Amino acid sequence: MGVPTIFDGGNLASSILFVLLIVAVNQLRASGAASINSFTVVLVNDHQSLKLRNTPDGEAVHLPPYTVRLSSEWMVINKPAGLQVVDKLDNYESKLLHCRLPIPQDEEAVARQVERYVQLHEPGMATKVWQWLNDAMSSDGCVSGDGEGVLTGVPEWYLFCTLGEIRKVNKTVLSAAYNATSPHNQGKIVRRLFRRVRRQTHGMERSRSFSRWTVRIGEYKKGVSWPRWNVERQLWEINYPTNRPCQGQQEDNVSRGQRSAMYDDSLSNNDERSRRYRQKGDVWETVVRIHCESSAEDKWKLQWSITEIRQTCVHEISLRSPVVCKWNQELKNLHVNPIPCVAI
Repeated sequence: MGVPTIFDGGNLASSILFVLLIVAVNQLRASGAASINSFTVVLVNDHQSLKLRNTPDGEAVHLPPYTVRLSSEWMVINKPAGLQVVDKLDNYESKLLHCRLPIPQDEEAVARQVERYVQLHEPGMATKVWQWLNDAMSSDGCVSGDGEGVLTGVPEWYLFCTLGEIRKVNKTVLSAAYNATSPHNQGKIVRRLFRRVRRQTHGMERSRSFSRWTVRIGEYKKGVSWPRWNVERQLWEINYPTNRPCQGQQEDNVSRGQRSAMYDDSLSNNDERSRRYRQKGDVWETVVRIHCESSAEDKWKLQWSITEIRQTCVHEISLRSPVVCKWNQELKNLHVNPIPCVAI
């Protein structure tokens, strides 16, 4: 999109401002980022055009999916390519747009909007995430398979039960017990053993032999193992702690900003998001992190990969799901300062 032709008799300052807005639109499309004062031109329908014209200067107006504070400046521009349209319009083919310029956002205001959105919608979204995860499990509430082979080329087998344990196969014990040395044979034995123990018992109640050839790397803890929005990572997470000590990692963890602690399960769900700690040394935990995957063919099919991060005593389970995509987009929209326009 080139520099627009400006037909209004606006002053030089507003003209320069608008050119800067158009440059920002191009930068936004090129980078895909959602930073403060990311701009996008939006064509509104007839009903919203009345709201656009009648809103007093400086007031915020909601033009779904955006909210914008409007200035008193109007401009006429050539219609850009790839224009976002709020609703189908009869005069969409018009080449000219009459646009009301937004007041630039400030970082604190956007941060407050994001905080309000999270406070208002996090409880309901957490329930949706938890429901999706449990629906994606098998009938016994678990899923098993190779969690690392695709990434590393070396298969590692896991059993993940949302209301029970997360266990990793100990290949050394497995090889000694079943004389399985090749990955192919190990995989066949693991699948057979997983089928056997999952038919026999449910959830955490497994046989003694099962505990010998697997290692617990996470366990459901009420009030802790629940979806929460991680502001720093911008991801939905579920924590499955253990009491397994992580020896020799304290200095590494401190240097990385990790807390040296254990969970205090005496707290209610609302007490500092159920994750206050007791200072008793490092422990291993598994963190389930859920990424947006809007193109998934089957929204109930679980796509996972697992990474062991020894420096921070964490197993990370990365899941991909469409359930979090709308949430992610809504937060991005809060960083966008739309330029609302009507077709001439």
